[in-house]
Amino acid sequence: MLIRPILLLIVLSLAACAGGDSAEEQRRLSLRLEHDPPGSIPADHDAELLARIKSSLETHRVEAWLRLDEAGETRKIPLHIDQNGEARGTIPARPRGTVIRYALEARDAAGLIVALPRQADRGKMYEIRFEGRSSIVLAGLTGISTALGVLLYLGAGAAAAQHLRGRMSVGPTGLLG
Repeated sequence: MLIRPILLLIVLSLAACAGGDSAEEQRRLSLRLEHDPPGSIPADHDAELLARIKSSLETHRVEAWLRLDEAGETRKIPLHIDQNGEARGTIPARPRGTVIRYALEARDAAGLIVALPRQADRGKMYEIRFEGRSSIVLAGLTGISTALGVLLYLGAGAAAAQHLRGRMSVGPTGLLG
């Protein structure tokens, strides 16, 4: 029983004799990425994406990007991160019916990497659909309807002139009757 306190006393005295001061700070590193995907965007409009990044490190030591997958081709678009951790990115406008797949990724100076959606490293991605009326389609329909309106107007004028000519050929009585 007496041996335990003696051993403890020896260990403490050896630690004190080692000399020097030491201090240790352990800081848990964390990197969090939040995003609410839009789902659909009006055709021919840019898709403005917003994400929130929280890091145990300073915000200016974090970088983030969009990873786009379009027609089997992958490319990265950097996100702009402000001092509050708001990250913004833009997917350029696409015509109606286009579907773009994307994931968000962030990395801090310590090398922590997070991605959304979960399992993005296994191919899972968000989808944006460009829907609604396309301004290109509307412009084409407007041009076609204008041309048809002009043709209808000219056709009505020609029919009226033909009718008037038929009435004049019968003489003055044809005009009166």
